[in-house]
Amino acid sequence: MAWSDKDVSEKYTYVYSRVEVKTCDRKTTTGWVYTIDPITHSIVLLNDNQQLVTILGHAVREVLVKDMPNKDMKNRLDELLESKEPDHSPEVLEERKQKVVAWLLENRFPVKANGDIISVANALEIMPPYSASSCQTGNEVILNRIQRLLEAMPI
Repeated sequence: MAWSDKDVSEKYTYVYSRVEVKTCDRKTTTGWVYTIDPITHSIVLLNDNQQLVTILGHAVREVLVKDMPNKDMKNRLDELLESKEPDHSPEVLEERKQKVVAWLLENRFPVKANGDIISVANALEIMPPYSASSCQTGNEVILNRIQRLLEAMPI
């Protein structure tokens, strides 16, 4: 049965298995299945070079199981992308907030700090932990500009 003909629950049985994925362009990729996207049916593998590789679902022709899931590989894959929570103590957050405010002022943005929230030009708010992903606004142009600026901020 072709990959595209399988239902999502059947595809999930491949998670944590070592597989060989053959694509429409006749390429073959081998690795351990980390996850499968239920919408696009794309497969994320940990390949032999210990890199995560995504194979888009529409390109998958065939998936062959080489090794069944084992506990060691399951634990390794789960730890691979496990979030390491940064230090969010009040002192660290206050220091980060001050650095962000100074950086935005240095780059000539009107900034106001009101409690835990940094307001930029009354058009964007930056919430703790004051990173590019903690910006909120309805204006995509401003959002992209501030996010790029925060990502370029010296540590």
